[in-house]
Amino acid sequence: MPDFNQPVVVIKTMYPGAEPNEVETSVSRKIEDALSNLEGVDYLETKSMPNASVIIANLKYGTNLSIAMQDAQRYIDNIKKDLPADILSPVMTKVSPNDLPIISISATSRLPATEFYQK
Repeated sequence: MPDFNQPVVVIKTMYPGAEPNEVETSVSRKIEDALSNLEGVDYLETKSMPNASVIIANLKYGTNLSIAMQDAQRYIDNIKKDLPADILSPVMTKVSPNDLPIISISATSRLPATEFYQK
């Protein structure tokens, strides 16, 4: 079955004690700007919350996720000096819908749990 999943990279940056406006101007926008040069970006989604910035980079189909993550890390490393000194280091993770279950099933019964499990 062909892979129809869009590759996604999530960058989380914790900024303890910061309000959403401060997170947006001092962290989110700077990381967004750095990632704007990332090859294969389809679109970015950004959430600036109290104490945290979350940027979701949705990449174009067929983009090599490993290379995109390496490039993104390099771009973020290049702007670290422009980020607030008291942020925690940005954490990057890849998300693949292939890692999620295809189907989830639940069932109920009046049988005792051990008997129901065996059927």
